[in-house]
Amino acid sequence: MKKVGRRTIAQRALSRSPGSRFLPRASTERVEKWRRAMERACRVLAMSSTDQTSEVRLAHLRGRLQSYDRGAVESASAELEVAMLLLGAGAQVSFLPEARARTADLECTTGDDRFFVEVTAMVGRRRRRKANRGGRPLVGRAESDNPPEPLTARVVARVNQKAKQLQDYCAPVLLAITHPPAERGAAVRPAALRNGHVETEAIDLKRLAGTMTLLLAMIPHVSAVLLSLWDLHSNPQRSAVRLANVHIVERPHGRHDLPPLRMLVVNPSARYQLSGELLASLRARL
Repeated sequence: MKKVGRRTIAQRALSRSPGSRFLPRASTERVEKWRRAMERACRVLAMSSTDQTSEVRLAHLRGRLQSYDRGAVESASAELEVAMLLLGAGAQVSFLPEARARTADLECTTGDDRFFVEVTAMVGRRRRRKANRGGRPLVGRAESDNPPEPLTARVVARVNQKAKQLQDYCAPVLLAITHPPAERGAAVRPAALRNGHVETEAIDLKRLAGTMTLLLAMIPHVSAVLLSLWDLHSNPQRSAVRLANVHIVERPHGRHDLPPLRMLVVNPSARYQLSGELLASLRARL
């Protein structure tokens, strides 16, 4: 008797999404590979994070993967990808429950050290002109005559927004920000692709690194920021200066499993520092 298995939740995510039939063949294959990666992540994390809270949270993330809302899909995907990255770096990962008060997403331990992780996906193109209602500029006055690139401004705005939610932690805090690929969004929103071509955005990585370092000096409760950037390519760098607290990884475009650009910015002025062993392991996994 032939055994017929049921499709998993992640397998149904793309096929049930409106607009998936509009994806070109190459993009469909990449989304299929991403889907399989999410299935594997759910299996691995279910085996390593066995507490009840993590089980409930993982079930919730699986459900979000089949949502028609791109923001829900990308936030769940980003959380699973970051959890897998930290697990590969040697951390024990536990998922925190959702609460009305905005809290971190993950609690991790390495030996006797504990730290928290907040994960966010940047979906949408709305630009923020102010960092808060008080009207403080997104960057310092020294850069007022040289405004930041649109994506840099959006990243800075997201860091400011999330930093307000993480002030009460008495432990190191890692903020992980993902700029997701447009092709996955095309399964929910066909206009994300133009004639089957994904348009990439240019960014000056050295300038982004400097802006993030200056910003983190004003946010001592954030220990580091991890950026995972898809559909982007680096501009010719205007400065040869390298910052010791910044680690940048660039890859050729076309890989489905890893973003072409990753940046880890450690806050030298952090109130609570991530351990040197964790940082070294994390840099090796980027």
